Amino acid sequence: MEKIKLGAVIYAPKVTVIWGIIQEFFEKENCPIEPVFYKDYKSQVDGLMSGEIDIAWNSPLAWLDSYLRSKGECLNGSMRDTDQDRKKLPGGKKGQGLSDYFGYQRKDYRIWRL
Repeated sequence: MEKIKLGAVIYAPKVTVIWGIIQEFFEKENCPIEPVFYKDYKSQVDGLMSGEIDIAWNSPLAWLDSYLRSKGECLNGSMRDTDQDRKKLPGGKKGQGLSDYFGYQRKDYRIWRL
């Protein structure tokens, strides 16, 4: 079976150890993965869009970026239990309206995490 290339952001050295454990788990389940590490979510989404990786282990905001850049083709497969109670509020520059949640101009739009 060909390994699934799974992108992950390495924000601390311990994360590589965690992904080693995850990789072993999937191999034992006959679903081998090859973790591909990125320094930030933008680079990871770039890797997903270019086909460098098959799956991205994204944050909620990086998933939204993937969804928008793929014109709705990227799917959200699961959510970490640590993210299930998070809320996001759309926002923009003062004085500018927001008519379409998914049709924003990146430079004029922000999302705040609560």
